[in-house]
Amino acid sequence: MIFSDQNYLDKLLYKYLNINFSNNKDFYLLIFSFLLLGIFFLKSIFSIFFNYLIYKFSNTTTLHIRMNLLKKYFNLNYSTYIERNSSEYLTYTTGLAQRTGEVILSFIKLLSEIILFFFILILLALTNFYAFITILCIFLLFIFFYDF
Repeated sequence: MIFSDQNYLDKLLYKYLNINFSNNKDFYLLIFSFLLLGIFFLKSIFSIFFNYLIYKFSNTTTLHIRMNLLKKYFNLNYSTYIERNSSEYLTYTTGLAQRTGEVILSFIKLLSEIILFFFILILLALTNFYAFITILCIFLLFIFFYDF
């Protein structure tokens, strides 16, 4: 990789940022350690925020399903309402609506993981095409042997 050659990295930093770290390696290590910690901190903040949005959407959808079911039950004729057991209505408004929200939550999380996986594969293909081909072949072999 480019960053494994220390002299090359020092030349790049001096050329573009006018920073010379060749004399003080400890300061160089400290700066990039804090940079790495900052990146992971930002990743955690974004992860918490996006999980909040996903759970909020799922819970809002569950709430709308429950409200729509309750509205339909309130608008039923009394004779139609008493034909069923009241526990069925309770099961539909609580249990099935909650399961529907959980399915939506699982689907959104799966979709986000698939999108992230494909972006990582695209980035890998752009940076190191041979590693991408190797990983793709291994992945396809696993799929082939799993199916047959």
